[in-house]
Formats: sequence, structure tokens, C-alpha cells
Amino acid sequence: LKFIASPTKKAEKEYANVVNDENVEYHWQVVERILFIYSKLNPGVKYVQGMNEIIGPIYYVLASDNDDEWARYAEADAYYCFQLLMSEIKDNFIKTLDNSYCGIESLMSQFHERLQICDEALYKHITDLAIKPQFYAFRWLSLLLSQEFPLPDVITIWDSLFSATNRFNLLCNICLAMLEKERDELLSADFSTCLRLLQNYREIDVGQLISFAHELEDGLYARCSSSSIDNRNSKNQVEKVFSAQKSKLIASLSNFIKTFSKK
Repeated sequence: LKFIASPTKKAEKEYANVVNDENVEYHWQVVERILFIYSKLNPGVKYVQGMNEIIGPIYYVLASDNDDEWARYAEADAYYCFQLLMSEIKDNFIKTLDNSYCGIESLMSQFHERLQICDEALYKHITDLAIKPQFYAFRWLSLLLSQEFPLPDVITIWDSLFSATNRFNLLCNICLAMLEKERDELLSADFSTCLRLLQNYREIDVGQLISFAHELEDGLYARCSSSSIDNRNSKNQVEKVFSAQKSKLIASLSNFIKTFSKK
């Protein structure tokens, strides 16, 4: 983990490898214990690399609560929330289900089909370059974008996902919004440049991404797939889909969460 916030236990040095005081417990030890208990109680899933990226934001939010009484039970609360979330996404971590209708391969396939419907030109360009969704969307979808953005932005995205009635549909739409925001650069790029853009996504206003994703979900955005569209104007067309008031509201919420997370 890259963060440290403990209201009851303090470390002399952030994440030192050696613990000199037996009464001091580091955050990574708490997270490690949560993952260990989960793997023991769920032998069909066990521990798979990437689960630490799922538990991290959950534990951070609970352990950094301003109310000491609430924060004192961060470990138990984090495990409970992690268990609930994993009950919905555990199929992404079970290798034997990869090629089933509920596995990660199926989810990536659905995402790729949505891209084709949403933006056929971009879909064709990425496909012609032999860039498979496994090269970038695997991490986006399986880890709920937790590795793509700074922690405050991840919390903002997760807040929207967890409040949505169909969170995985919204997740796919956020991923589509990420592609559309980089559309011009992707269309003019070769294989290596496209892959670099997709695997190392730039920092962006996630409030706008979420707003764009809702536009996609509500069917208020559709890019014509015919070749008559002038790609030089694509950026302006993307920006027009944003509702001004909605974007300002979500952007303000994003800034508030960033400020709150730094305290």
C-alpha cells in the first residue's frame, strides 16, 4: 500500500520492513491478515494477485475515519465490505471460470462489443492493430480501475459504482468513456503508442468520466459509425455530450473527496 492512516496505532517509519516495537502494527499487516482469512474461508477462490488492490481503498477509507470509535474497527469492517464485494466479482479471480459466461473473458468480450457499437471507427483501429482487450481491459474490469488512477479518484469512481443499481454496466461505460476521451490520440497512434496510452492512462478529471459514462448509460451519446465523421472534430463532439450542470456537480464532488482524503 502507498498510504498510511492509523488513528490508534502509529508507525515510526512508514512501512518499514522491521518492526522494533511489538505494540506497533503496520497497515500492510492488517491487510495481509484480511486477505489470509479470506483465502482460508474461501478455499474455492483462495488468494489471487490483484485482490490487494481491491481491499486497499476499502481499508484506507475505513481506517482513516475521523471518528476514532469507527476507525478502531476498521479491520473487521474492511473484511466485511471486502467479503461482500468479492461475492460479486470473485468470478474474475477464478481461473477455471475464465472462459465461462460469468468469467473475465466474457466480461471483456461484452466490453469490446460495446466499443464496436459505441465507436466503430475506434474499434476497427484498435482491432486492426491487434490490440486485444486482454492487453488493457483485463486490469480495468477485474480490479475496478483501482490501478489506473490516484487513490482519491479511485474512491470517487467507486462511490459512483457502489451507488449504481447496475454497477458493472456503469464500470464498462466508464471504461468506454476513457477510450473516447483519448480517441484522437488513439486513432493517430501505432501499436506501441496505443498500448502505452491504454496501459498507462493519464490523470484526468474523473468527474467528467463519470458524467460521460452516465450519458452513455442513458443513451444520450452515440458516435456515428460512418466514415463521414471528420476525426479532426471528434474532441469537440465528445465534449458536447457533457451536460454542463451535471459535469460541474460531479467535478465539485470529485474535488471535495480529493481535499477530504488529504486531511
